[in-house]
Order: sequence, then C-alpha cells, then structure tokens
Amino acid sequence: QRQADMAQAAEAGDAPSSNSSSSSSEGSEREFKRCKQAIDAGLEAFQAQQYSRAIDLFNLALELPGNGAYRLSGSPREYACPSDAEEHAALYNMACCYAQLGQKAAALTCIESILEGGFTDVATINADPDLRPVQGAELQAVINKYTGIGGLFSKLLQKDKEEVLVSDSNKNKPWIMW
Repeated sequence: QRQADMAQAAEAGDAPSSNSSSSSSEGSEREFKRCKQAIDAGLEAFQAQQYSRAIDLFNLALELPGNGAYRLSGSPREYACPSDAEEHAALYNMACCYAQLGQKAAALTCIESILEGGFTDVATINADPDLRPVQGAELQAVINKYTGIGGLFSKLLQKDKEEVLVSDSNKNKPWIMW
C-alpha cells in the first residue's frame, strides 16, 4: 500500500523522466542480493544528485532480503525481509530524494510511512537540510499525527486492531481465543 501511495504521489508531481538512466541501471540493480547493498548504492546515487536512480534503488531495497524476518501464520518457515531500521533508512532517504525533486506529496508520504512504522527521531526530520523543501506546516501536521496527542490515540486504536486480527486468524483454534 505504501509503495502504491508513493507512486501515486510521485506521478502527481513534476517528475522528470529517467528512462535512459533506468534502462542502463537495470542490469546493475539485479546484482544486489541484500537490502543494505541497495541502500548503500542509493546513497551513492543521492550524493551524485541522481535522485530518480536513488529512488529506484531505495524501492529495490524494500523488496530485497534484509536483516529482518517474516513468518507467515501457521508456517514454521521464516523469510528474510528488510528490518525496521532498513525499511526506515530506505523510506527516509527516498523522502529526501523526492524533496530534492520537488515532489512534496511523495516525500510526505514516505515520512508518514516511517513515522507509522515507529520511527521516532523527529528532531532529525526537522533539522535535515535535504528535507528543507518539504519543511513547513504540512510536514508538522504529518509529524503531529504520529507524535502528538493524535499519535497516542492512533497507537491505542492500532493496538486494538492488532488484537482483533490475531484473534480472527485463530478462529479454528478455540483454545487460543480464551
């Protein structure tokens, strides 16, 4: 859902097309085996001011195995996925890229995603010069949604939703429900 929101926000912005760079970079993107490798390459592209390429690499990082683990309900098998820190790093840096490209809506969507995922270093978000193009009332509204009084209530509501989901997934196991 987050990636769909970011893609929609990016399409709404004035995104310069990067067809020539994406076709030449596809071969090198296939070389990455781990999330961290793609994040590091994305940071290098960001430093070189190749923001569209960096966004592609950060998106790729979210799809590659990382240091996290995901287990499907009812399965003993674990799947490698990006850890929370790796996901936050990719999304945060993606927000910086979108900010540099002038795509405010996409940058704010990325920031909202990391805050929703538990990122708490709001001081860094407010002080980061790479996010300066999006700093203002809209950014503060997003931050306040997750860190202010509204954030407290949303966390409480989210906890209730998680409990419902856990009990719903175990309908065929009545001994777990009581």
